[in-house]
Amino acid sequence: MGIILEYGHTFGHGLEWLLKGKLSHGEAVSYGMKIAAELAKEMGLISQKDVDLHYYFIEEKLGFNNPWPENVTTNLLMQAMIADNKKTGEDIRFVILEKIGQCYNPEGDYLATVDLELVEKVLDNFIEKATGKVAVTTA
Repeated sequence: MGIILEYGHTFGHGLEWLLKGKLSHGEAVSYGMKIAAELAKEMGLISQKDVDLHYYFIEEKLGFNNPWPENVTTNLLMQAMIADNKKTGEDIRFVILEKIGQCYNPEGDYLATVDLELVEKVLDNFIEKATGKVAVTTA
């Protein structure tokens, strides 16, 4: 059950790898937790209020409200996540919240396989919101 501590890490590890030390582990995982919350909302698991709590605690209480890293695109982050240690085959697996304080557990190991098109959509929306620039996803 220790895997639940990996919440936000799939996105975060991808960011760390892409930025090669320009972000601390905590900063990368902070982004990852916000993106994971957006993904859970898109999956119909948590509410916008729960997503807003992520932003409030990370940005207001922890003071981490840095701009999105320049040049990190959906495509680059997706490619980086493919190398994450929890992936199996072509799938990328995530620790996702089912509600605040409870992880989604559809596969019995607290890691959820999520449709890659949905992950790309969430990343596109997150990056667009963070930068004000329309994200372009190409295959």
